Amino acid sequence: MSFQEPDRFFTISVDSESEDSKNADQAQSLASMLGRETGIDLKILTVAAFKVIKAVGVLFVLPLETYSLDKYTNYILEVAKKLEKKHHTIYLNKNDKENVDQCLKWMKDNNITDLYLTGPREEDSPGIYERSKKFFVLFFEKLKEQNKES
Repeated sequence: MSFQEPDRFFTISVDSESEDSKNADQAQSLASMLGRETGIDLKILTVAAFKVIKAVGVLFVLPLETYSLDKYTNYILEVAKKLEKKHHTIYLNKNDKENVDQCLKWMKDNNITDLYLTGPREEDSPGIYERSKKFFVLFFEKLKEQNKES
């Protein structure tokens, strides 16, 4: 299966007997069931659901606590809940160091080894790109330190 999204190209190649084939079928089913009213292309929703299925946990990166979820981010939340995936939310208006510590603790406590990241796009939340970048630079520095210690 191949899916095109603006600025991105996704390819999911599966043989009919593989676990990925079952995951792809489940992703299509979730997209049809949960994404029906979003107005977002079903192919994009299928790829997103596939990625959530493959992940151990989902991290929601939001600008602030009062942020109303956009349709895509809300869809990912519904998929995560339906699949009973562990998920965590950080708010970028909070202290970055505390967010990083909290996120790393959540990952360690829940044995999160494969993480799906989601949140609003820059066009829906001006400034989110720079705030997210600042958070993730600190996040990866701290993760690197943590990995050296263990």
